[in-house]
Amino acid sequence: MSEHNRGYSQALSYCKAISLLFDEILKNGRPADRELKTYFRAHRECGSRDRRFIAESLYGLFRWYGWLKPLLPLEYLPQPLESKEFCQALTLALWLESRVDSQAYGVVSEIADFDLPELGSIQENQLVLSGVLGRELTLANLLPSWLELSEAQIVALQQRPPVWIRVKALKMQEVCTELKSNDVVFEKSKKVFGAIKLLSRVNVNELQTYRQGCFEIQDLASQCLALSCGVEQGQNWWDVCAGGGGKTLALREEIGTLGSVTATDKRDWILKEVKKRSDRARYTNIRITALTSVEKQKNGFDGVLVDAPCSCTGTWRRNPDARWLADSNICQDSAKLQLEILTKASKKVKLGGALVYATCSMSPLENEQLVEEFLEANKAFSLVPFLHPLTAEKTSGMMSIDSMPEDCDSMFAAKMIRT
Repeated sequence: MSEHNRGYSQALSYCKAISLLFDEILKNGRPADRELKTYFRAHRECGSRDRRFIAESLYGLFRWYGWLKPLLPLEYLPQPLESKEFCQALTLALWLESRVDSQAYGVVSEIADFDLPELGSIQENQLVLSGVLGRELTLANLLPSWLELSEAQIVALQQRPPVWIRVKALKMQEVCTELKSNDVVFEKSKKVFGAIKLLSRVNVNELQTYRQGCFEIQDLASQCLALSCGVEQGQNWWDVCAGGGGKTLALREEIGTLGSVTATDKRDWILKEVKKRSDRARYTNIRITALTSVEKQKNGFDGVLVDAPCSCTGTWRRNPDARWLADSNICQDSAKLQLEILTKASKKVKLGGALVYATCSMSPLENEQLVEEFLEANKAFSLVPFLHPLTAEKTSGMMSIDSMPEDCDSMFAAKMIRT
């Protein structure tokens, strides 16, 4: 087989997978990361390079879907390379993602027949695409119509997110040494001790320091949330919506060996991940239990963290498909559930104890407005000022973290005290 035919065959295989996954995600509403895992589990023949191209192409199509939608088909294409419009959409997505160095891109872009300049700023690229596609594009097109954000926030959302890790206090040298030995480019946060941003690809699971529990994968914003709780050694905290356990472990790191962290979640299955991570970190004072058992106990906690289920708009950099799968009422519906969870959890806060509420949403409905509604109905609680982990400035008791300039998720947190 000639090199050209081999390249065409590879591009066709990739594009069939991309078209299939894109169609299934939009029709079924399942998250892209889950669909990718399912697909690759069923196609073991896909190597790391194949998986990378398919995944990055898929995320690129969703990240720029607001501009590319008219070019994309309404259903799965069994022969996607025969569709010039599909090839144009994929070419533009990869160009916008700065992923133009593969043989498959060469095949697809040749069919697309575009004359594209070097990648510029998002505003410059917007003008290029407006000319290429023959219609005026705006930054607002990159969001669903039900959410309004500033231009700076939209620009931040269009940038691929990095991987952040949180290193245990006494393991920094050990972790950095292994990263360097594996030629991993990284950058230590100047504002949050233990936070490292990985700037090159690495299979974290293969690192010895990861397997030994020396660090955890955790976004910088999430690390800041744990710090803003103001945990003291020896305290007992409850992580109400523990999820995969990232913040549970971060709280435990602050508490030390004398106190404890109780982790619960409405989804029992996800607590298996908390158990696995706490075992790897060799933490013995993390209690993983059912939500109902905590609600029935009489004793309160020194602190309760409610990182509530939300619209997740602050994580759309990592999950660009989510912006097109979310219902237009998601912020309003989430706020109702959040208030219910926060109210129930607040009953387990000791007198003088802390109640921390957080979301990875950028909607005031789920953030400031919800906290104000809670405080109005619960006079025993009041906001307590704390230092913002990134600016070191005193907050009013509420803080927001934007994606830029720190290159992390967006997050909101409020700290209250039971008086």
